[in-house]
Amino acid sequence: MPTDKMEDNHYSYKKYYTGYLLDEIVKGVDSGNRNNWIASIFGKLLRAGTNPRNAYSLIHLINDNYVSPPLENKELDTVVKSILKRFINE
Repeated sequence: MPTDKMEDNHYSYKKYYTGYLLDEIVKGVDSGNRNNWIASIFGKLLRAGTNPRNAYSLIHLINDNYVSPPLENKELDTVVKSILKRFINE
C-alpha cells in the first residue's frame, strides 16, 4: 500500500503519460459528463497504442468500476463506435 510519505514526496519519480491516464481513470466520473469522459478515455487508450479489442475490454471495466452510475452497454457501445470511426478516418 502506498504511504503518505510517498504521496508527499511525489517528485522522487517521474510521471509519464500512462501515469496521468491511470490517475484520470481511477478518479472516475459522476453523472453529467459520463459520455464525454468515456469518449476521452477510450480515445486516449487508442492513442497510447492499445489494441482496439483490448481498449474495448478495458473501457467496459472502467465503466463498471469508475463511472457512477455506469453507462448502459448500448450507450457505451455507441460512444465507442463514435470514437472508433474518428480513428478510422484519421
